[in-house]
Amino acid sequence: MSELSIVAVNPVKVKIEEIELDVSIRESHQMENEVTEYPIETGGTITDHIFTKPSRVTIEGFITNSPVREVSDSSVARAGTRSDRASVAFESLKRIRDEKEIVTIITGLMTYTDMALTRLLIPRDKTNGQALWFTADFVKVSFARSETIQIDELQVINGTDKQAASEADKGNVSTTTASPEQSDAATILYNLTLGK
Repeated sequence: MSELSIVAVNPVKVKIEEIELDVSIRESHQMENEVTEYPIETGGTITDHIFTKPSRVTIEGFITNSPVREVSDSSVARAGTRSDRASVAFESLKRIRDEKEIVTIITGLMTYTDMALTRLLIPRDKTNGQALWFTADFVKVSFARSETIQIDELQVINGTDKQAASEADKGNVSTTTASPEQSDAATILYNLTLGK
């Protein structure tokens, strides 16, 4: 019979929201930028062409019904008893996925806020027994803030804003001389529409 051996990544208590892990077997922290594939104009601002992608973190964790170290009171209170910690943690992870909850993750390197669960993998075999061994992938959710701005309609219609906009819209206009046929057609159209 093979014996299950687990080595912790670090002594920090890794948590996914209220779920406290006995052991963080592996953590993967992904921070990525996307750089434009197109040439950047000389003298251009380079930061305008590099886009920060949302952070991702993967936690491979282990939760047992018989933790080696003391777990926090809140973790025990939420789990009910020590004998069902693994099943309660499974239900909590499943709820986070099903209800699309935004969670906080505490790891040895940093604390992540506003994280959404994208994948949950729970392998089961004879070596896990009543413990929960899982891999969970999370991605940072970015929130945009919208604002409502009051605009004075009279100023826009009768004020300088309209005049400035119409001047700005003119831009560079090139002119060409109309042919005699175009000039005659325009005169006929003008006379028809204005009744002259």
